[in-house]
Amino acid sequence: MPTLDSKYNILKPFKNKNLIRLGNNADGGYVVDEKIIKNLKSFISFGLGDGSNIENCPWSFENHLIKKNKSIQIYIYDHTVGISDYLRILSKYFRRLLIFRTNYQTFKKKVNYLLRYLKLINRKKTFFFKKKISNINQNNQINVQNVIRVNNIDLNNIGLKCDIEGDEYKIINSILKYQKAINIILIEFHDIEKNKKKFINSIKKINQFYNIIHLHGNNHASVGKDFLPNVLEITFIKKTLSKEKKKINKSYPIKKLDYPSNLYLKDISFRFK
Repeated sequence: MPTLDSKYNILKPFKNKNLIRLGNNADGGYVVDEKIIKNLKSFISFGLGDGSNIENCPWSFENHLIKKNKSIQIYIYDHTVGISDYLRILSKYFRRLLIFRTNYQTFKKKVNYLLRYLKLINRKKTFFFKKKISNINQNNQINVQNVIRVNNIDLNNIGLKCDIEGDEYKIINSILKYQKAINIILIEFHDIEKNKKKFINSIKKINQFYNIIHLHGNNHASVGKDFLPNVLEITFIKKTLSKEKKKINKSYPIKKLDYPSNLYLKDISFRFK
């Protein structure tokens, strides 16, 4: 198993006894602190996904979150998808079914995904916006500040998930302006190898206010020359909510918490010095 250079010990997670997985056992699932999740009032989700990967129901995280916290308000932003996109995917699989290019079980999965999506966005306390998250606020783009302002989100007990395919580096400073209000942050960092400096600086900034409690390498991407995964899913919790002061030296992935994002490839393994 590859050992990461000691310079990456800034990624070493703190001990946490409340870790659970929310979402499916593939891409789209995240490891969180169950106690913090249950006490959230609002959750902001940047990036949802289109469900084109048959093994992955991208909004499984949000659906599982609701089961854990029935009263939570959820605000979802994703400019790449909408009901028409999901209907298009369903139509594609229906055509494949008619010409025997797929089977009924696969098509049924897609139908169920659509039904779960409709259930999610039609929930009274769930709000979906087809807008791009950015550091500006114009046309179909919106910045973090206006997400908070427009929705009149209570600045207390907020959770945030960010999976916006590389644009996460642009909004780290904006997110941290609300570090007193945001209790837990889930970020998928992309293209780390070519954005190494941005990535390290982002982690250092976040670590001023938050502790890392979990991380997982997304095996849809490769690893860098120094064995660091090129895409990392990282869970942060506010330092004031973390009683543990000791970092752990586990190897990753962790059994029964982590699963390969791509089920057809071996998961990415690594450990810290």
